[in-house]
Amino acid sequence: MFSFITSLSFLYLFSALLIIGYGFLYYRSFIRNGRQRKDFPWVILLITAACFFFLWFSFHAPLRSGSISNLDHHFIRHDGFRVNGTVLLGSTDTAGQQSKAYSHFRISKSNGAFQLESDYADEPFYSRENGSSKLLSKSWEAVGHSISFQADSQSVNLQVKSDKEFILRINNQSAGYAIKEIKRGSSAWELFKNDSVLIASGFASNENMAGGLKQIYLLRDGFSEEADGQLRFFASAALFRFAGNVSIDQTVLSIDNLVSTASLKDGNLIGWGLGFPEKGKSQYLLQNAGADSFRLQNRYPVSYPLTEERTNATDHPGTYPVLKFLVASSTDLGRLPAVFNEGYLFPAFPGDSTTGFNPVLLSYQKERAGQPVSLQWSLAGGGGVPFSAAKKNLFLPAKQSGLTWEFSIIDTYNWKLGSFLLPASLWQWIIFGSLFFYFICVFLTGLISPSAQLSWVWQVLSAVVIVLLTTRFFLYWRYKSFPPFEGLDLPSVQQLNSLWNFAIIVIATLLLGLVFGSGLLQFLFRKIYRLVKRAAGKSTDRYSMETAYHSQRNVSRNLSRAS
Repeated sequence: MFSFITSLSFLYLFSALLIIGYGFLYYRSFIRNGRQRKDFPWVILLITAACFFFLWFSFHAPLRSGSISNLDHHFIRHDGFRVNGTVLLGSTDTAGQQSKAYSHFRISKSNGAFQLESDYADEPFYSRENGSSKLLSKSWEAVGHSISFQADSQSVNLQVKSDKEFILRINNQSAGYAIKEIKRGSSAWELFKNDSVLIASGFASNENMAGGLKQIYLLRDGFSEEADGQLRFFASAALFRFAGNVSIDQTVLSIDNLVSTASLKDGNLIGWGLGFPEKGKSQYLLQNAGADSFRLQNRYPVSYPLTEERTNATDHPGTYPVLKFLVASSTDLGRLPAVFNEGYLFPAFPGDSTTGFNPVLLSYQKERAGQPVSLQWSLAGGGGVPFSAAKKNLFLPAKQSGLTWEFSIIDTYNWKLGSFLLPASLWQWIIFGSLFFYFICVFLTGLISPSAQLSWVWQVLSAVVIVLLTTRFFLYWRYKSFPPFEGLDLPSVQQLNSLWNFAIIVIATLLLGLVFGSGLLQFLFRKIYRLVKRAAGKSTDRYSMETAYHSQRNVSRNLSRAS
């Protein structure tokens, strides 16, 4: 019963019954004596009080309600790495070959300069600076050139006639023709997969041929909002798993030809994968950390809520300590005490166990919503490499020297809106303040207006609107305070952190208050106008009296001189 009274359904039911009951009395009074009741100010007062109670209870739900707790809006997040010297990236994607990781991107810093080295890559590597992206992987000029390979008994040749014209030949016969504008990049397979000639030839079903075309990319060597760079060939290292005799024009390529090096700058956004920077999770912000150290800040940090075990949630409905573990490999589970049944896995780079950290034990306190979690941590077994921790940050050194994992505890009750960070107390004041402004405009309009001037439609709409605004604020609070970090892509992240998504609701509330409170505005305007007019009238009368006095005095002086 208690959960129903504090639910959105009850708010709707209460408001609907109140409006219907008031409407019945309003109609009966009008039919009996032709008079319109003037009880609406008290109706909107009760509905507003119900809206405020619903929002306040939702924001500060007690633990006995079982709805939310402070664990639901606290997350543990992997922010990135601190590196001293060199780090190998890309191997977190998957295993490409037994002896090779999926991609090798080695980032190093020496004598204050950043360097990229790659000896194997299945995806193109980019850097971005001042709104302009640049392709850093090994590539070849495409327009006016061709790339060819052997897939089983088929000889495949892709020729780029211009920026928009592409010809595919198989065994020296035409097998596809495409005219398409490539904005950022595309695989050769995407250009021809729906071509009727290729489909009719039957070659499209050849696994090695299709796989080879999927590993050949046509990429812009640079792009920004203003302009795009030249079109270039990028050959994925995975191409050699499907094809042989790979060549560009007459130059034969091997996997050793894919080695690339490039320089990077402090503040560059770096990453790999088609669709950079809008798509893909493998993106880091490169930041200088002094000497030969640097920081890789994850643009898409992995976050997990500080949840509790379901059995504990049933046995302990109130406040109690929650125990969890933090590991970099499933093989570390055997080193943990038996009391720790659940935890968080942030996997180290596959094939290199030294990049992981020693298991960590976490302890935090479950409280009502809006309260801190009071997180504490320690190394499992009390041994291993010591680590440093700040208030809400955890720095765990990897087993290999020179690499440190960065974690943080974030409280999503503190809203990040653009460049602003609104604490819980502030955004609650904004929500309740804007709703109160709407209420006071409607309430005073209904109070000062004669009953004959209060439209029934106006009364119903103004009551319904405040309920809908309350619903909108509630839904935004749910999305903002408990974000689905697991499925967020870049557009979703931008939408989540957008200032205007919240500001537009507040502005709409204020504007609707002015619209439905137009009667109050007219009343205030008339009052101010009368005061100004009265003040102006008094000034005019005083001026006239002073003028008459001085005129009379001048006449008296003139008569005295004449006599």
